[in-house]
Amino acid sequence: MTERKYKPENYDIYVAEFMEKVYQDAEKWKKSGSISDKIDLENDMLALRTSIKVIASEGEISCRQRDDMLGYFLGFLA
Repeated sequence: MTERKYKPENYDIYVAEFMEKVYQDAEKWKKSGSISDKIDLENDMLALRTSIKVIASEGEISCRQRDDMLGYFLGFLA
C-alpha cells in the first residue's frame, strides 16, 4: 500500500468512510487495471469530493486544505 497523505481517522465518520473506500478502490484498480474497478473508484471519489466540500463549507478545514485534498485524491484517477 502506498503512503497515505490524509488519514481517515483524522476526519469525521462520513469523510473517513469515503476516504477509506477511495484508498481501497485505488489500490484495487492499480493492481487489476479493470474498468469496473476504475468505475468503483470514480463513484466513491464523487462521494468523497462532496464530503470534503461539505466539511470545508462548515469550516472544519480551510479552502486551501480542501483544494489540496481534492487535488490529491483526484490524482488517483490519472
